[in-house]
Amino acid sequence: MHTEAPARRFARFKKQWAPFVLWYMALAVTLCVLLWSNNTGIDTAKRLMREPGQTTAMVMVLNCNSHSIVRYAFTAGGRRYQADGPAPDCDQLQVGDQLRVYYVKSDPGLSTLDTPEGIYANEIYFIIFCSVIGPLQILWIWHKMVRRR
Repeated sequence: MHTEAPARRFARFKKQWAPFVLWYMALAVTLCVLLWSNNTGIDTAKRLMREPGQTTAMVMVLNCNSHSIVRYAFTAGGRRYQADGPAPDCDQLQVGDQLRVYYVKSDPGLSTLDTPEGIYANEIYFIIFCSVIGPLQILWIWHKMVRRR
């Protein structure tokens, strides 16, 4: 008699939770694939890692109130480039300060103040977070809608 009770509980648990787990996994994989295939940040980071170039840039304009954005200028391949991007410790910078800039050697117009590895890691974390939390939110909303009927 003792062996039947756990078996029944497991069967009931399996019946109640198996659809949830299957839907969760399907949604998580779908979200992961969609986010991965439509993520330009990963492509940018890969290009920066494949053709790495780095130099020093000069801060031209500070806009720390808007996502810590700075306009910077640098020279690569004998040409001068300007770009905007978020800068660490923006509040401590001044116009004319020097920053390290990372760029793609074949396309120096594609540059960043963050390391390519940092960009890649941030994009991966975003995809993982959305793929874990997103399905839970979708299933919770669906569950609430079904219960109302």
